[in-house]
Amino acid sequence: MAEGLALATAGWVSSPIAVVLAFICVGFANASMGLVGATHRSLAIPQDFRVRILAASMMTTQIAGIVGPTIAGAALTHWTVDNVYSCFGLATCLLASGFVLIPRSREFFALNHEQVKDWFRHEYPHAFKSLPVLESTQTT
Repeated sequence: MAEGLALATAGWVSSPIAVVLAFICVGFANASMGLVGATHRSLAIPQDFRVRILAASMMTTQIAGIVGPTIAGAALTHWTVDNVYSCFGLATCLLASGFVLIPRSREFFALNHEQVKDWFRHEYPHAFKSLPVLESTQTT
């Protein structure tokens, strides 16, 4: 939420120093969520599912990296840069507030890296049942 508010602030202020400070806050908030949040979520995924789930996550990140600038470009055809920053910042803040709706998220992010390993498998074992591997027979 802080990242969104800082981004909106960059659109609201006119002082170059205030804009730079707002973007420093945006970068800090983004790095914090990316490093801590992504590390926690990655470690919590059972190791034998990690590559598949992270591949899907990377794909959605790539798609968001295309869609976001497209929306921003379309918005710039109607609004000023300041208004686009403000709207995107407020939208980011609003969407980030949804994290409080995720059950047990506060408990999850309070765990250290050792405690979070394979957390999803321990908490939701039915979601990570492995299917039996079928032996294939080859005839020559």
